[in-house]
Amino acid sequence: MINNFIAKQKMVSSFSVCLILVLFIPRAFGSNQINITTVESSSTFRLNNASFAIDGDFSQVIRRCAHTDVKRDITDAWLRLDLGEIYSVKTVKFWYRNDRGSNDRNTIRLRGYSIRVSNDTTLPPPESSCYSDPGNVTLPTIIERDCERTASYVWFYQDKGNGHEVPMLEICEVQVIDCLSGLYGTNCSRHCSQLCKEKRCDISLGTCLSGCEIGYTGNFCNITCPYGRYGDSCQGICNNCLESSTCHHVSGVCASGCNEGYKGEQCNTACTMGEYGRNCENRCGHCHNHEACNRFDGRCRDCETGYQGLRCDNECRSGTYGRNCSETCGACLDGTPCHHIYGHCSFGCSPGWKSTPTCDVPCPPGTFGPNCINKCSGNCLHQATCDKETGKCKACSEGWTNDFCNEKSKEPITDLDKMTLEHLKLDNARISLEMEVLKKESQKITIESSFLKIKDEYLRLKMQSEFQIFTSGDPKISISEKKPGQNVNVDNPESSTPSLQ
Repeated sequence: MINNFIAKQKMVSSFSVCLILVLFIPRAFGSNQINITTVESSSTFRLNNASFAIDGDFSQVIRRCAHTDVKRDITDAWLRLDLGEIYSVKTVKFWYRNDRGSNDRNTIRLRGYSIRVSNDTTLPPPESSCYSDPGNVTLPTIIERDCERTASYVWFYQDKGNGHEVPMLEICEVQVIDCLSGLYGTNCSRHCSQLCKEKRCDISLGTCLSGCEIGYTGNFCNITCPYGRYGDSCQGICNNCLESSTCHHVSGVCASGCNEGYKGEQCNTACTMGEYGRNCENRCGHCHNHEACNRFDGRCRDCETGYQGLRCDNECRSGTYGRNCSETCGACLDGTPCHHIYGHCSFGCSPGWKSTPTCDVPCPPGTFGPNCINKCSGNCLHQATCDKETGKCKACSEGWTNDFCNEKSKEPITDLDKMTLEHLKLDNARISLEMEVLKKESQKITIESSFLKIKDEYLRLKMQSEFQIFTSGDPKISISEKKPGQNVNVDNPESSTPSLQ
């Protein structure tokens, strides 16, 4: 009972000392104790499991401490603490056994130890040590060492015995301190880049530990993804942004749209069947058998019946229809176009053609008009057929007249009975022309005769006035013999003189 009481008093005394030490050891600004849940050791002495080093018991009595084995063949001892993930470690603090009467005896087996770090479970080499004890001084039972490293595991390592004992570790409790998330540097007073993932960075340098936020790169994550890249670790590639423009470095969105053949915010989705062009915003034409057109330019390998063009997006031009628009429309009424696919005439057929859907059957000989419902007169010259549209004849057989040759001619009154009406009309026209020519010739002769008479009179009078030739033997001019232009004196006919007018 007394022994138990003494032991309890020692525990309370030790706990009080530990509490006072914890209260008076200055804690770095912005630091944080890592919650360690897993620990392993190279070996175990009796029931002193490695888990005692993280159970929260600071009593420092050996029965509550992790203790490696003491077998003679042991050459080294280690205690490995799993931090669970990569941390920016600031310091490592631990409580060694304190139940052997003096510090020299308490920590004699600890001399020459080292604290190492790693990112995996392989024993790290000496170069990874953040602290190595020189082994020539007495150590306290509560120790805190700087260990500014980035690591997932913290190791206590001992490979030195004290001359008559194998290397061993007797650690009662361990705390690993890191900077609070987002802090680093002296006293954890500097802020990690806001673009570090989880706001975690190297406790000394400030370089990001877990990579960068999406869209950024570099040791400090202060560089946007290079041209043509985006996303986590800048692994995304801006493939199909319009005219090779880059996408947004974070989201990969192509602000200017997509190249031909692609759609979606990141332009990484090919056009679906029936679409083509920039952003897949165009619809394919009428490709044969409903095949997909080329998603880039919309071209079809072949067209459906009734369509033409590289994209098969144009109906057959007027007057054609069918496959490859190779068929010619029939005689649709008033020249209206036929159906581009079937060739049907929506408004019926022109006169002279049978009323079939495509109006491509002409009236049979001897018929004419709409749907060939009329019959020719049968009196066309030389038994020719009439016009299939109008029913008219080019000329009539003997005894028939008018355009349709369906009216009998009158009885002939002269020997012209063998002449057709057309011949008579031509003869009449010829005679009229000849009479007109004769009339013009007669007028010309009359005009010339008058001119000659005037000219003759003029010459005679001129000669009379110039030479004054009057002889007694000249016959007297009677009034009745008066010539045009001559004045006659009734009382003295001989004195008559020519009158110049």
